[in-house]
Amino acid sequence: IETIAVDGSGRRRVTHEFADSSLIPFAWPGDAGRILYTAAVSPEYSHIWTMSPAGTGFKRLTRNRRDEGDPAWSPDGQQIAFVRKRGATNGEIIVVPALGGPERTLREIRFVAFPAFSWLAWTPNGAQIAFASQSLDSGRSTLFLMRLADGKVRSLTTPPDGVIGDASPAFSSDGRSLAFLRWSSPTTSTLLVQRLD
Repeated sequence: IETIAVDGSGRRRVTHEFADSSLIPFAWPGDAGRILYTAAVSPEYSHIWTMSPAGTGFKRLTRNRRDEGDPAWSPDGQQIAFVRKRGATNGEIIVVPALGGPERTLREIRFVAFPAFSWLAWTPNGAQIAFASQSLDSGRSTLFLMRLADGKVRSLTTPPDGVIGDASPAFSSDGRSLAFLRWSSPTTSTLLVQRLD
């Protein structure tokens, strides 16, 4: 992972993993002040880490013998949601304090053949999480919205026949609309936007 100023100056490498490491896409929201990422060093499992933008203060948040990925900051920077795989076709959505601490399992999810991890997104107010999981009705990846207060879930999208499904949710800043990818094949997707109502 490297950082660089928006004018192209000050490029700096901030992680020094082994050559066979795998750094999964990461997040650096300005308010949180720390970079959140997943690192897998062969033959170990992938785990969730945070560090300062200067490449110091590395903190490993998870230490389980399971692959973990798709970490997402809560809007206030106090919590991190991620997916822990339990098998080839199922996993769990976990929330952990950003500084480390007790984990909370929110929900079990099911994977389709692609993507490997269900992508997560917090609503701007931090009260709900959108996630992708295999629909029991259609067998396709579908986006759902879950309230953290009571665990209530509702479906957000209905993928049509002939597609793999929907993933990669992202909310508008006012929380009224959702952008997502609809995958027609493992290499082809379409960007869609819909209102939450």
